[in-house]
Amino acid sequence: MQPLRLFAALAAVIVAFAPALAVAEGFLRVPEDVPLAPGLVESPDAGFFFDSPNGRIIKTHAMGPVDAASVYAFYGSTLRQLGWIRVNESLYRRESEKLGLSVSPGNNGLVVHFTILSQ
Repeated sequence: MQPLRLFAALAAVIVAFAPALAVAEGFLRVPEDVPLAPGLVESPDAGFFFDSPNGRIIKTHAMGPVDAASVYAFYGSTLRQLGWIRVNESLYRRESEKLGLSVSPGNNGLVVHFTILSQ
């Protein structure tokens, strides 16, 4: 009977902390301060980066077996903590930068496109 009690206690701990487990699974390589939503993996060959005295342009993407609603919900709650202000579901601002998010169907789920423009 002891193993059953141990299993029940472990299950209760997992259920209690489940919301905390839905955290970022890392960050994009460039820009380094944008988190990856759970289930997303950045494409190894993804990305375009242009930097000049007049601003920068960054484009990259990640993919995974996720749905659009959970992606937008994740970024809606986490980007604020990194100083981004939500303009709408797919656009954020921070100082002179704009971060755009868009999703499209992929082979095994969604492709999430990230674009940062600064002036």
